[in-house]
Amino acid sequence: MFTIEITLKGVPAMLAVQYKEAEAAEASFQNLSDVLRSGQPQWLDLTCEKTEKKILLASAEIAAVQLTPKAGGAQAGTRAGFLSAASQS
Repeated sequence: MFTIEITLKGVPAMLAVQYKEAEAAEASFQNLSDVLRSGQPQWLDLTCEKTEKKILLASAEIAAVQLTPKAGGAQAGTRAGFLSAASQS
C-alpha cells in the first residue's frame, strides 16, 4: 500500500489517499507535482483505492504533497516523513 499525504494551507490535518500499486501512486504524485508547478489553479479529482472514496481538491489550497510506502512493520502512531527520518540518524 502506498499513501499520498496532502497538506492544505491553514489546515493542521493531512488528507491521505492510498493506492495498492506503486505505479498508480507514482502517477498520481507526478500529476499533483505537475499541477502545483504549473502555477495554474485546477480542480484535482483523487480516488482512494483502500476505502474507495473520492475527493475533489482545489490545487491552489495545497501546501505540500508526500508519497510514502506503508511498511508492514511500522509502529502505530508514527508517521513517515523527513523529520522522522532525520531524527533517527
